[in-house]
Amino acid sequence: FFFFNDTATTEIYTEQIVGSVRCVQETGINTSVVPLYIREISPAQLAGITGCFHQFSISVGILSSLLLGWKTPTESDSDYGTSNYWKLMFAVPIIPSVVRILGLFIVFQNDTPQFLILQGQEAEAESVLQSLYSSQQEAQNQVNLMKQEVSEQSSEITLGALFEQKYLKATLIGITLAWLQQFSGINAVNFYSTKIFSGTFDPKAVISQEVQQTVNLFNALVGVTAVSASLIAILVVEKLGRKSALMIGNFLCLVVLVFLSYFIYAQNFGISKYFVLLHTFAFNISLGPLLSVYLADILPAKGISIGIFTHWICVIIIGFGFPIISSPNVFNTHGGFILFAICCLVGQVFLVLVVKETKGLSLYQSQNLYNDDAKQKDSEN
Repeated sequence: FFFFNDTATTEIYTEQIVGSVRCVQETGINTSVVPLYIREISPAQLAGITGCFHQFSISVGILSSLLLGWKTPTESDSDYGTSNYWKLMFAVPIIPSVVRILGLFIVFQNDTPQFLILQGQEAEAESVLQSLYSSQQEAQNQVNLMKQEVSEQSSEITLGALFEQKYLKATLIGITLAWLQQFSGINAVNFYSTKIFSGTFDPKAVISQEVQQTVNLFNALVGVTAVSASLIAILVVEKLGRKSALMIGNFLCLVVLVFLSYFIYAQNFGISKYFVLLHTFAFNISLGPLLSVYLADILPAKGISIGIFTHWICVIIIGFGFPIISSPNVFNTHGGFILFAICCLVGQVFLVLVVKETKGLSLYQSQNLYNDDAKQKDSEN
C-alpha cells in the first residue's frame, strides 16, 4: 500500500512495522532451516561447499543492498526528503522472493531424505538419494545409515534432550561457536565502518558530498570483499576442512582487530578503513559461512535452532552494548576492538583444543562425533 502513497500516515508506519517484524521472522527461520536443508540433501564430500553457498548468497544480498543504497539522497542533495527512491529499494527484494517461491514449487519439490526416513518413506528417500549420488550402492548405504540413526532415536528430540549426555557436548560447542562468530567483532566493525570511512567519530560533523562518495565506495567494497571471501570459502573448505578454516579465519580476525585498534587510537583513518576490509575478508572465509555449516554437521534441527538463537542474542548484546563500552567514558572505540581481539584469542584456544573435524563425515557420523556412547558402540561393532 505505501508504495502508492506519498503521505506519512499512521497506517503506513504500521505497515512498515508489520513488514519489518515479518522480515525478522523470515530471517530467523532461514538462518535455522536453510543450513539444515542444505546439509541433509548434500553428499558428505560436498556438504562444506554447498553449506558455504548460504553465506555466499547472504553476501550477494548485502552487496546488492549497499549498491542500491549508493543513490539514496543525503542531506546535501536537493531532493532529500522528497525523493521516492526508497520505494525502489523496498520493491527490489520482491524479485528474489518470487524466484525462491518458484524454485520451491518447481525445482526443490522433495523433502530431504532424512525427513522421509523419519516418516517411514524409505522408497521415496532412496529415490531422492539416487538423484544426489552417482552410485546406487552409495545411495543405499546412506539409507541404511539414516535408518540406523532413526532406530537409535527412540523418540523425537526435545530441547531438553539437547542438554542431556548424548547431545550436551555438541550443543555447548554449537553455542560457543555462535558466541565466537559474533564476538569476533564483525557487527561492531560494521557498526563503526561508516565513521571510519568518513574519518571522524564526531556525531555532529557535517559530511561533505565528496567524503560521502568515499563512504559509499568503501561500503560497496565491503560488500565486494564479503562476496569474494565467501566464494573463496566455497573453493577451499573441503580442502582445508572446517576446523582448519575456522582457525585460520579466527586468527586473521584477531590480528586485524589488534591493528585496527592501534590505527584508530592513532586516528589514522586512512589506513584503518583498509583493515575494515581485511576483517570483512577474514570473517567471510571462515566464521561467517562455517558456523551454519558446522552446526548442521553436529546438531539435529532443534540444536541448530539453539545455536542460531545464541547467534541473534549475541547480535542484540553487541548492538546495544558496544556503543556503551566503546564510549570515551569506558574503553573508547579502540579499547572495544581490543576486547573483541581477546575474545578471538579465547576462541582460538577453543578451536584448537575442543573442536573436531567433520570433513567427509556422513550426517550420522558427524552428529555422533561428540557422543561418547555412539563412538564406543561403533568401536565394538
